[in-house]
Amino acid sequence: MSSRGGRFLKRVLWLALGLVLIAAAVRIFFPGERIGRMVSDAIGGRTGGTVVLGDVTVGLNPDLRVIIGDGVVVGTGEQLAARTGARTDIVKYMARFRGLEISISWRELLSRRVGINRIT
Repeated sequence: MSSRGGRFLKRVLWLALGLVLIAAAVRIFFPGERIGRMVSDAIGGRTGGTVVLGDVTVGLNPDLRVIIGDGVVVGTGEQLAARTGARTDIVKYMARFRGLEISISWRELLSRRVGINRIT
């Protein structure tokens, strides 16, 4: 193997190791349960309802992605009106979802706020 090929291979291996370490650090510093609580608190804060989330996993691509298997938001119209300021005739509500994926901005997350870029 030539010297140039050896250097290239070393760089590729160091890059791969770096990516593995970054992925491990994300799982350690941003565990799914913690992120799930932040998302749950954000939704509950906006709606006044009770939020129950299913399995929460965390991924990178390029923002932090939170993938929630399923969940439910339950509340009253009174709570919803108090949080949103909108008049409503709703007595009670329940919203179920399956397969929620949220892309969270790193800058917002590191400032301990949930800044959601995209929900799909």
